[in-house]
Amino acid sequence: MKVIKKISGKMKRAYNSYTIGDYMRTAYLSPRRVALITSRLQGKDNVLPVDWHMPLSFSPKLYCISLESGNYSSEMISASGCFAVNFMGAEYEEQMLACGKLSGRNNDKFSLTGLGKVKAEKVDVPLVENALGWLECRLVNTVITGDHTLFIGEVAAEKENEAAEEIYHITNKK
Repeated sequence: MKVIKKISGKMKRAYNSYTIGDYMRTAYLSPRRVALITSRLQGKDNVLPVDWHMPLSFSPKLYCISLESGNYSSEMISASGCFAVNFMGAEYEEQMLACGKLSGRNNDKFSLTGLGKVKAEKVDVPLVENALGWLECRLVNTVITGDHTLFIGEVAAEKENEAAEEIYHITNKK
């Protein structure tokens, strides 16, 4: 696919500082749904695939995402106070992988991957066009948990579109 060819030489970061040991293999025995997290700061948009996310409360409606502390999306969400969780169909697998292979700090991931944007109703972030559903979140708390930060958002708006095949992340046993 064109997307992979366009970005293959631009990968800036490799996770050579650790190996996936028993902890991660065990943690991923149950597949995790992958979502695209969108953010905006000073007119610049970013999108990042994440599988560490979950609902926290019905009342108030709270949703949590876990991001590597200090990465570009973490900086944007901390400064802007909002984010969106975009649930994507499996047909977006290549675009989602591409979004995870480069930083949005110096790249427009929406343009590089061909993902479309739509305007959110309640928060100042882009939503991914044709997503299965969205959660627009206002940041209400952050919790530093080692090398990651939990971003807890109160859901300001939500929308569900037609169902499609979903995409999950699993780790190989070897």
